[in-house]
Amino acid sequence: ILNIYPAEVFALIRIKCEDIIKLKKRSAYKHVAEWLKMALQIIGMEESARHLIHELYHRKPALPALKEEIREAGVV
Repeated sequence: ILNIYPAEVFALIRIKCEDIIKLKKRSAYKHVAEWLKMALQIIGMEESARHLIHELYHRKPALPALKEEIREAGVV
């Protein structure tokens, strides 16, 4: 489904990531990292996925646990 409806799936991933980050829990950050990995697999949306990753990784206020989960997932 990732590459059948790429724009729609990417939009859902973005919304889900932004919503779940508000929970400020490491378990939520693990889900975000996995969703970001999926976003990178969407053909034609790679640049948008990299932009989203950059946006979340460098967000203010900083979330060190989120950064760590993103690094551990190999997304950055």
